Amino acid sequence: MYSVSRVSSNIFYTLLSMLSMIILWQFMSMIINKSYLPSFTDVIEKLCENLLSGVLIKNSIISLTRILVAMLISLILGFSTGILIIWFRAGFVNNFIKMIVFVTYPIPHVALLPILFYFFDIEWSKIILILIISFYPITLSIIEWSSRFPRELSELIYIMGGNKLDLFKYVIFPSSLPGILTGVRISFNTAYAVIFIAESLVGSNGLGYLIYYYWQILDFKSMYSAIMMLSILGLSTYLVLVYLERKLLKWLY
Repeated sequence: MYSVSRVSSNIFYTLLSMLSMIILWQFMSMIINKSYLPSFTDVIEKLCENLLSGVLIKNSIISLTRILVAMLISLILGFSTGILIIWFRAGFVNNFIKMIVFVTYPIPHVALLPILFYFFDIEWSKIILILIISFYPITLSIIEWSSRFPRELSELIYIMGGNKLDLFKYVIFPSSLPGILTGVRISFNTAYAVIFIAESLVGSNGLGYLIYYYWQILDFKSMYSAIMMLSILGLSTYLVLVYLERKLLKWLY
């Protein structure tokens, strides 16, 4: 487990890095002195103003709902695909599913958004785009890490009378869990990037739409406040996932 001194050290360096970025931002805004780079204090003032008016809270809930729905479906599909690959570790099913994943992974999935509009309504097309892009880090992590389990333990499971389910439950899954959770974190981070693209292209709500709208009308303070709100949501999600990871992987921390 993390010692108190290590936790304190992490907090100190986190605060120090954030303070450094704020000072750099404030300094650069003074040097450049252009409307497209307002000062940090002006952005914070606008952030508070937009929070109190409810516009940021309303659109944050909309964006977060889209991300969570997409991630929930993505996790179910990713884990299901991963379990099939693990269960059929050799043979046609394993190779067939792997090839589908590997062949479709390099496709620029954001380019699929116009096509998704024809098959689904505008709302679901955004969710499905996030789902598709978030699916791959989870699935690829499972494929990669499920092959790293100690082979001697699998032999021990069978010697003790265990079966394939016991092998998965006691060996493959625990050894794969660190990589799987890393894939989940990467998927969530990617989802926050994709939500901007999905909401800015088509739509009338969400933080991505707000950022694009404020940019169009040259309201840079509000634009930065919306970017900051999206960043806060992303950072909060990341910290929650790190906390859950340390709870689930106590033997590593």
